[in-house]
Amino acid sequence: MKTKRKSSKFKWRSQPFLIFKWWVFFLIFFCPLLLGGVDDWVILVFEVTVALMWVYYLLSSEKPEPSPAIKKLTTYLTRLLVAMGIFLIFQILPLPTILVKLISPHSYSLREMFSIGASTSSWMTISVAPFKTIKESLELLSYALFVLLIFKTVVSFRVIKKFFWALVGLGSFQALYGIIELLNPHPRLLFFPKEINLQVATGTYVNQNHFSGLLEMTLPITLGLFLVQMEKLFAPALSWKDKILQFSEKKMTGGLILGLLALLQVLGVWFSRSRSGIIVVFLEFIFFLIILTIFFQGDKFKKRQSIRILQVVLIIVLVVIVYTGASSTISRFTLEKLNQEGRFHYWATLGQMITDFPFFGSGLGTFASLYPAYESGKTYGLLLHAHNDYLEFFLEMGLVGMIFLCGGISLVVIKTGLQWVKRRNFQIKIMSLAAMIGVFGLAIHSLTDFNLHIPANAIIFSLILSLSLILVYWRPQKD
Repeated sequence: MKTKRKSSKFKWRSQPFLIFKWWVFFLIFFCPLLLGGVDDWVILVFEVTVALMWVYYLLSSEKPEPSPAIKKLTTYLTRLLVAMGIFLIFQILPLPTILVKLISPHSYSLREMFSIGASTSSWMTISVAPFKTIKESLELLSYALFVLLIFKTVVSFRVIKKFFWALVGLGSFQALYGIIELLNPHPRLLFFPKEINLQVATGTYVNQNHFSGLLEMTLPITLGLFLVQMEKLFAPALSWKDKILQFSEKKMTGGLILGLLALLQVLGVWFSRSRSGIIVVFLEFIFFLIILTIFFQGDKFKKRQSIRILQVVLIIVLVVIVYTGASSTISRFTLEKLNQEGRFHYWATLGQMITDFPFFGSGLGTFASLYPAYESGKTYGLLLHAHNDYLEFFLEMGLVGMIFLCGGISLVVIKTGLQWVKRRNFQIKIMSLAAMIGVFGLAIHSLTDFNLHIPANAIIFSLILSLSLILVYWRPQKD
């Protein structure tokens, strides 16, 4: 039996597609550590890496075998991706001017308005800034291809768990580094000097909202692994004495460390002073508690114990937050402060812009180019993003593009949720729930910010979204 185990372990290690694990690890850490990956060269490295991963996959003679359900879903997602790619080409394809005037009259009128008397061409694109649309399209399609690649290549639960641990490590490092740099008289963003947002924790990100966006995704993962590590304590036959003795085991020690890392990440969000981040973190705890209470159909004793542990963690979090002082953060929630930052004004203007480009959009990546034409003079500096990912994507892609983009994401989320309800395996149930809550956390934050336009966060979001689906369909044995 021993020899058999060793041989299967060796076989697992020798699988050629384990090289994908290292590429994914690289992407998990590379972009977040470099200012969230906002520089063009970092985005290019990501796109080239995804392209190389696909070349490796297509040229390999032996490919991993995902579950039939994943394969079927991947087929649908591939069709949606092709349709979205065709749509994005349509946005940058030179069309007869009369056709553009008919199907996107405001694209035509803006070109006429800013042509400064120069003769207009008989051909025109729907996108008001085609070069930016090409750049953003390559980035968006790379995220989609990354998701498809994860579905096609990640078939090992052990690898999934390693990705989860990597995400825990990333979130914990970011939180610790962000808090430490608050004490530094000359703070840095790892490789770069920190010049703005000096009074708040930002980790290796420039903006505290994007830093908290990352932690909103890694915190549920940390809590999920924490509950999995503490599973032994949930055995109903154990006495309190036996439960105390369990803490001497290595797995229990790991569980306690995960609990401390979860607390560290909560503190990271708290010291970021991000309003949306703080609200989302509390919502994530509430989601965990409500979903475990209503939908967890596994062992009732384990459910009760999981809920109690989460309640204890939440109480500890509240005590630590009160102890560290709450007045400076709470003051950021006043209506006056919200009005000063101009988000309500941006959204009102954006609503008018969307009505002008309802079906085909203004072109992916064109918000910053288009906004000044609608601005009433109240914006401080150049507004690069709308502080609402959904409205910004709707403006740029229109109703048609949003059907492809949201359709693919919604399909994955719905399939994951429906399959999650059927599962009984405690580890799978908790880990997939943690991944789903991480996805929902960033989705909620994206209502008031542009986390999905930050490459590092978009990559982590894509990875967690993919793993949540793979987990609910993965079956090591009968549940």
